[in-house]
Amino acid sequence: HKAGGPPAASALTPEKVSKERSSRLDDLKTGPHLVTPVPAALSPSDVQAAHGLIDLAKAGCWSEVFKVLEDRRDLVNVRPEVREYGVLHQAAFLGDGKAAEALLSRFGADPAQASRGGTRPA
Repeated sequence: HKAGGPPAASALTPEKVSKERSSRLDDLKTGPHLVTPVPAALSPSDVQAAHGLIDLAKAGCWSEVFKVLEDRRDLVNVRPEVREYGVLHQAAFLGDGKAAEALLSRFGADPAQASRGGTRPA
């Protein structure tokens, strides 16, 4: 990881990310999947909600993050332009493999999502 950037969570190895990507591609080919496309244009309220979600993740308030995502799965991969990191980056930074796994498997977080500086969560 980049100096000053989030370290990868121990549960997120390159092999696991690769396996997850392959699994997601298989899901896309065979049927329903969890990945929700990010809207092309975000409303100001969507951006505000994404900031709130990232703040909860940054504080490690995962039960609250998951409650929000139950209703707003579309926010899982939203990283407002002014933010360095998204929700999955925060889980990796905090070293919370369980939260990262839930974001990936339950909510369709994108392990390839880049931070503003170009780093990846894994």
